[in-house]
Amino acid sequence: MKKLLVWAMTVIAVTAMLTGCNSEQKAVQETTEKFLQALVDSDLDVLAECSTPELMQSDEMKLLDKENLANSFYEAIGVEKEDLSEEAVKAVDIYVDRVVDSVYKDYKVGDIKIQGDTASVTTEITLGFDPNEESSLSDSTMEEIEKYRTEHYDELVDLYVEQGEKALYQKIYDDLIPIIVTKMEEELAGSNDTVESTILTLKKIDGVWKVTELLETAETSAEGETK
Repeated sequence: MKKLLVWAMTVIAVTAMLTGCNSEQKAVQETTEKFLQALVDSDLDVLAECSTPELMQSDEMKLLDKENLANSFYEAIGVEKEDLSEEAVKAVDIYVDRVVDSVYKDYKVGDIKIQGDTASVTTEITLGFDPNEESSLSDSTMEEIEKYRTEHYDELVDLYVEQGEKALYQKIYDDLIPIIVTKMEEELAGSNDTVESTILTLKKIDGVWKVTELLETAETSAEGETK
């Protein structure tokens, strides 16, 4: 009778342990899939639910922040958004939308390993561009700028004389930004998809699993060539 009782208690303990493991496995799987789908959907609100605040400030997340990308563009060309025409601002906004939509395109979830309150999940994440692809944008953009300067030289000189430097630069930016953005869109459209083998690390915080880091382990082209 004593042996039977010990056996029964052992079975109950093992069953409870396995049930707990399965429950944690399911929770990690659900958080991972919710997080990755939010990447594909560019849904920052859902990503914030699944991630730590530190991860939300990372470069990976900033790729989905439209306001941040637009501000980076304005900063790079040295102009204030308020100084541009509505048409130029709209061109930048459209380009930023397309960038965000093309960043994360698909995903696959692989092995899940759990150790206490931490977990790691192997995944494959498809990007809509090749981050290592060399860009010819500078050359083509400079050609467009030189062409614009040649064709509008007299007009720009007259504007500078009549209205000053601020009016001159505002016209240049208003005219050139849509042209530059079009070149950037062409390059984005012609970029190849890339598959990144990525490990997601998760931590159980206050009883809830949160993604803490994306660690790229390998990168392949759409054809499967490892880089």
